[in-house]
This record gives sequence, structure tokens and C-alpha cells, in this order.
Amino acid sequence: MGFLGEHGLKIQRRRAIGSLQRVDRLGRALRKKNLINRQEYKVKRPNALWHGDGCHKLILWGYVIHAFVDGFSRTVRIFFFSITFLLNLSCL
Repeated sequence: MGFLGEHGLKIQRRRAIGSLQRVDRLGRALRKKNLINRQEYKVKRPNALWHGDGCHKLILWGYVIHAFVDGFSRTVRIFFFSITFLLNLSCL
């Protein structure tokens, strides 16, 4: 597990989480407060509602990802992986 594993300590995930929950009650409450409230919705049939999202975190390396999900079945319908050639490789 992350920091502990890097230092050669092997601890079960459930024990680490349980310990953190006992020790850090304030931090746990603050993290729980910032949860995203997701709105529930009903879709009558497939392809009636689609969600689209893109990931531009890798654009520095020339990669862009887009996906579209069907709101009825929650399955990925379209997935694009693009390679961009608009890189500025100059150094100041």
C-alpha cells in the first residue's frame, strides 16, 4: 500500500483503513462531507440519453481520450483515443 509498501511494511488494506478511521475521525468527516451528490434519473429506453466525457490529462504527450456512455444501460458506446500532432516542443 503506497507509502507503507515503499518502506517494506506489508499491512492488509482493511486493517490500514480501519486504523485510519479510528484515529482520524475529523479527517474522515471532512472527506465524507465533500462527496459528490449524484442525481438519480430514469431513462425509458436505450439510446435516449448519452453522456460524453473527455480526458485531456495526457495532452502534453499528444494523447486525448473521449468516451460516450448510454444512460439506460450504462455501457460505453463510443470510445475515441486520439493522437494530436499539435505539440510545442520548443524550450525557452
